Amino acid sequence: MIIDHIYLPVSDLNRSSEFFRKLLEPLGIDMAYKFEGVLGFAINGEPGFWLKNGEIAKDLYVAFPAKSADAVRTSYKAAIDAGATSKKEPSLRPEWRADYFAANICDPDGYNIEIAYKPWLYKSVSNVDLVRNIDIAYQAGPDNPLWESFLSTHSEDVKVLWPGRPQPTVGLHKHDVDCREFLAAFDNRLATNPYKILFGEGEYTCSVVDWTVTMKGPTPGADGKMVPPTGKTARLELCFVTTWKDGKILEERIFYDAGELMRQLGLFEEKRAS
Repeated sequence: MIIDHIYLPVSDLNRSSEFFRKLLEPLGIDMAYKFEGVLGFAINGEPGFWLKNGEIAKDLYVAFPAKSADAVRTSYKAAIDAGATSKKEPSLRPEWRADYFAANICDPDGYNIEIAYKPWLYKSVSNVDLVRNIDIAYQAGPDNPLWESFLSTHSEDVKVLWPGRPQPTVGLHKHDVDCREFLAAFDNRLATNPYKILFGEGEYTCSVVDWTVTMKGPTPGADGKMVPPTGKTARLELCFVTTWKDGKILEERIFYDAGELMRQLGLFEEKRAS
């Protein structure tokens, strides 16, 4: 810690104390000290953040640590429910570091408050958290800075097994190309809030989501010829079973009903008409 403690001047001590109590409780920070005109928040009884009535400071930025991405989300929601204004929803911050995860809100006095999860500070990083982060980065797309976060979570020799493909995709570069080509041809939406199923055990994770995909561009068919876009939308379940090592994906198995996907996208009709 560079700073031992800090006092934040607020316009209404009672209002701010209730607000910060709700914001900080999911982070393991409680209001342990109450004196006349001053309130102190602490971790394990050690105070570091104090509130007092006073003139509102300009351009003050305060960040609180979280021990998981879920804690960031829970704290952010508690703040919004308590009347905060959202400045930036919970998300990866690759401009600082690929696995930096944070959210920002404005408190009742307009202070910019960040809730930050820095997984490299903790000995154990949940693979389930990594699943959440990688899905956010993937849906952001190749033109978003988060794409580098998506790639950085895969090993260089990652193996990806797709339905309907006799051989897996091997290597990060090939997987990158495959994903870019898929997202160029299909509008892709994963319903991850909440997941239908999400759990981890040891080096493995499993997630199931509702998947909505619309064919917006041409894509190679089984015979190698380009199939024109149908403009149709498919809705079905999508499952990922992933093997991890040291925070990176070694192998990913993707499951969905390929026949039903083609039927809903109108690709069976394209085949009969050719």
